[in-house]
Amino acid sequence: MYRQLWLLGADALPALAKGLSDPDVRLRRNVALVLNVLAGGWFDRSQLKLDIRACLPAMIAALKDNDADVRAWSAQAIGWIGRDAAEAVPALILLLRNERDGSRNSAALALGGIGSAAKEALPALREALSDPSPDVRRFAAGAIKKIEER
Repeated sequence: MYRQLWLLGADALPALAKGLSDPDVRLRRNVALVLNVLAGGWFDRSQLKLDIRACLPAMIAALKDNDADVRAWSAQAIGWIGRDAAEAVPALILLLRNERDGSRNSAALALGGIGSAAKEALPALREALSDPSPDVRRFAAGAIKKIEER
């Protein structure tokens, strides 16, 4: 399936964006995961990364999804966009305070991916250095380093 979506390229993005708000949570999860694969290339590093910026508004909305996987995978996909995803920073800061560790981890990863364009998140990330989860603390520290070095 991933290969077919890569072949469709940008033509697949409107349907994927719409899929992030589908009533079926399984579809929303799969779309968020697919966006990670297409944008990050971690499924098949030989494939070119697809520019998923057209899905950014839908991914930002998905950060409020009631499903933890949809939130987390949407955040991670946003991080693959990089600095062009700066408009997602306020929503990612809110996600960094979510009750679920996975959501907080993914928010920190995304903010690190956005880099210097996420400077406004530094206070929240510094606060996350005291998080009860060691993973959240580690991802927050990594995000701070990426934001400050760029």
